[in-house]
Amino acid sequence: MKQQIDFAFLTRVDAVAIPVAFPSLDKLAAYVERQRDDRTIVLDEIEDIHERRRMVVGDSPRAPEGLRDRGVQIFTLLPDGSRDRSLGFAWLKGGGREALFYALTQAGIRNGHKPRGQVAA
Repeated sequence: MKQQIDFAFLTRVDAVAIPVAFPSLDKLAAYVERQRDDRTIVLDEIEDIHERRRMVVGDSPRAPEGLRDRGVQIFTLLPDGSRDRSLGFAWLKGGGREALFYALTQAGIRNGHKPRGQVAA
């Protein structure tokens, strides 16, 4: 059995949130595509997803610079372009916004959407 999770999605980062694990970035992107329900989204890079958890829960010291895990927070947008709500956080095996953006573009193409049509820069 594989011990390490390479790709995951969390609806929130706190002590009780349970990540949904995925075997590949493509599967994670397809999951996000379903969660967004055709709404436009924006991707925010997070320097250290564990730091977000520590800010909420108040546990653990900060990770050393080289050991931080980047993540991406995903927000839906209102028609006027303002943020509506957070769908959650993606962890991409150390990858960031660009990796998820590319995977979402590919997933959107497979679903018949315009490339980059619903992922705001």
